[in-house]
Amino acid sequence: MSFTSFHFGLFVIISFIANNYCRGKTTYGLVAFLINLAFFSSFFDTLLGAVPIVIFLITAYFLVVLSFYIKKPFVLFISLFAVMMIFSYLKKYTFVSWSPELPFVYTVIGMSYILFRVIHLIVDVYEGSIKDKIGFIDFINYCCFFLVLVSGPIVRYQDFSLQYLSKESSLLLSREDVVGAFSRILTGYIKIVGLSALFIFLFSTFNQEYWQLKVGTGGKVVAVWFGYASVTYFFHLYFNFTGYMDVVIGLGILFGYRLPENFNKPLLASSFLEFWTRWHITLSEWFRTYFFNPLVKWLNGVVKDSNKHVVSIGILGYFATFLVIGYWHTPSICLAILLGVGAAVNKIFQGFSKQIFGKKRMKRLNGNDFFNYICRGLTISYLAISIAFLWMDYREIYFKYSFVWIAVSFFMIWAVVGAVSAMAMVIYDKLARFANRFHLVIENQSLSCMATNAWLVSKLFIILYASLITINPTPAFIYMGF
Repeated sequence: MSFTSFHFGLFVIISFIANNYCRGKTTYGLVAFLINLAFFSSFFDTLLGAVPIVIFLITAYFLVVLSFYIKKPFVLFISLFAVMMIFSYLKKYTFVSWSPELPFVYTVIGMSYILFRVIHLIVDVYEGSIKDKIGFIDFINYCCFFLVLVSGPIVRYQDFSLQYLSKESSLLLSREDVVGAFSRILTGYIKIVGLSALFIFLFSTFNQEYWQLKVGTGGKVVAVWFGYASVTYFFHLYFNFTGYMDVVIGLGILFGYRLPENFNKPLLASSFLEFWTRWHITLSEWFRTYFFNPLVKWLNGVVKDSNKHVVSIGILGYFATFLVIGYWHTPSICLAILLGVGAAVNKIFQGFSKQIFGKKRMKRLNGNDFFNYICRGLTISYLAISIAFLWMDYREIYFKYSFVWIAVSFFMIWAVVGAVSAMAMVIYDKLARFANRFHLVIENQSLSCMATNAWLVSKLFIILYASLITINPTPAFIYMGF
């Protein structure tokens, strides 16, 4: 069920009515279960296609319950290994390609985010952070909550359960809450049907057939096209993801859930690592808690004189973490390596720059607008080139050009796209300042009801107009496939 479809709108209205008029924890839990089940079932063509993910959920629940009763490291390891292997098998990762495939078609939509929640539950139950027993209905409602099933944000069970148990919170919304929620939902749809659709149209101007044709001709043409395609796809992904997050968080408010923010102006990031503290925030926090921290702790335990190698261990931890993040996005070793190298080099640069310039000089340098724009441009450029492997097979270039040519072209494209992006960020900042001032005036609490309604209706008309003039269909949610 697409978030931009008529069926989803009808589903939300029915779910909202049911959500607000049920009473009692048991009744509320069952109604929420039916809502989540109805949404999830829309992705299955047949009942047989639902069997693998149902088995995965039942197995995961058994392992979560097991963690309540047996708190031994070996059991924790077996539980985590089991859920990750089942997940990898169903997702058909290359390292389990030796195993026979299931003889029928099934869907894996939402499995990545379910996996994150299951690992969080197993670990937190084992460590004692979650003390109350979790019923099967509550487990399903948490893991398969329809608003965050396919896109995140990744909500901690402790935070979810507090709002889940406060079942009447959706009835206590203020006028500002409702207006803000609707405004954010409409803003999200403007990003999806307008800006995301625009950039995917620009990206598809030079389609795959054109790309494959030019790969065999001149290297300069390939480099120029690659830079253009990388940037347009990056902004398509940006508006696509942030748009869906706006819709999800806005709907969450109306349903009585305060979902965590997943973005904090990532285009303002002046480094690779800062970008990942602003982009897909809940994913970054999850990997820091359940992968990076345990890995660094383990490395400190196995490395002799670890106090002398704190920096090296940290760099290795960042490299490994972003290697996994890259592989999670797509089974492409190129994306994984580029993200891992980006994180490691960023960490190394932080250390060297402080040694060379000192903290005071670096602070002044970071406050310099020109330096800041260059850093932001290079950050966007590097990430745009990296995520190109979401849509491009590296073998298309690797087997036609030498490694030296590829390496030189990479740095040239990075520099040129970085410079262009830096100039674009200057314009972006000016537009953002104007938009923020306008937004504050329009959505001021003292604004009349008529003016507020006019503002919301204007957003709705923008969505309708963008839907009518767009050449391509409304872009699907990209992260749904991860």
